[in-house]
Amino acid sequence: MFAAENGLKGDPRLKAISEAIRVVPHFPKRGIMFQDITTLLLNHKAFKDTVDIFVDRYRDMDISVVAGIEARGFMFGPSIALAIGAKFVPLRKPRKLPGEVISEDYVLEYGTDCLEMHVGAVKPGERAVVIDDIVATGGTLSAAIRLLETDTAEESKEKRARRELGLRLQSVAEHRSIYEVDRSAKLIDLRSRCIVLRHLSL
Repeated sequence: MFAAENGLKGDPRLKAISEAIRVVPHFPKRGIMFQDITTLLLNHKAFKDTVDIFVDRYRDMDISVVAGIEARGFMFGPSIALAIGAKFVPLRKPRKLPGEVISEDYVLEYGTDCLEMHVGAVKPGERAVVIDDIVATGGTLSAAIRLLETDTAEESKEKRARRELGLRLQSVAEHRSIYEVDRSAKLIDLRSRCIVLRHLSL
């Protein structure tokens, strides 16, 4: 999807990024295929290419906020924010941020969790990108979007907010099955994801 929409089809960077990520079977519990991006971070070129792809995509889109989801969104988000001239907003696990926060619960593949953000971190009218590394159930990204909606909208309803935001999901690498992992015995796979909140003026 990302490659076709952004003129990257056949781009060798995408294959290199995918191959720089390993899948760890049955972590953190049986049945979960954990997408481990630490191997990507060890590969300077693949790491830089990942950041560059998103910078090229969002540089001229008037993005003023890059929100990174703890913890892996923190590894990509600040670099992207600096490069496109945006501020970085950390979306953290409970009781990690000082001061007044808003919070959202969400469901994981293997449990539940919560994200928090400082009140006032995102202002009405700002456009934001949310950075995360993988979409499994979509719960984490949904919670992040709700946090941004809540902080900028006094009376917004979720349906109205979603219609006005015009959400788009972009990916630099597609998910592969565990059969492919076992067969190739290679380090794969990245779904570095970001969502563009197109009209964050509620």
